[in-house]
Amino acid sequence: MKKSSMQAGRVVAGEILGSGDGRSKARQKPAKPALPQLSAHHLQLSKSEERRNAKILKIIKCALQVLAREGYAQFSMRAVAAEAGLGLSTLQHYFESRDKLLFEAVRVFISGYGDRYNAWADDQNLTPDNALIMVLQDIADA
Repeated sequence: MKKSSMQAGRVVAGEILGSGDGRSKARQKPAKPALPQLSAHHLQLSKSEERRNAKILKIIKCALQVLAREGYAQFSMRAVAAEAGLGLSTLQHYFESRDKLLFEAVRVFISGYGDRYNAWADDQNLTPDNALIMVLQDIADA
C-alpha cells in the first residue's frame, strides 16, 4: 500500500526526530550561536553617552586619587565628590554606593595593568626577559 505524500512527510519528520512511527516528539530548540565578543569601540556613542563615559572616567580617576591619598578607611563618597568637583547627589547618580564606586575604581585600575602587561607580552620587539623586566619595573614604580 502506497502512502500519501502527507503521510510520507510525517514519517520522514518522525524519523528525523527519532520516533520512526510517524508521531513527532517534542522538538528540541537548536543551540543558539555564540555571540561575538563586543567592547566599547564597537559602539557608536552619542555625544551625551560620550560625556557620560568621560564623567564616569573622571570620577574613577578621582576615586583612585582619594584612595591613594586617604586610604581605604577614609575613602568616602563625599571625598570623591569634592575631588571631582561634583555634588554628592551627582556622584550618587553614577555610583549608588561607596562599595560600588570602590569596586569599579579597583577593577579599572587592575584592568589597566592587564592591558599594559598584555601589550608588552605581545610586543615582538621585546624578548621575554625584557618584557618581564618591564613588568617588574612597573610594579616597583607603583
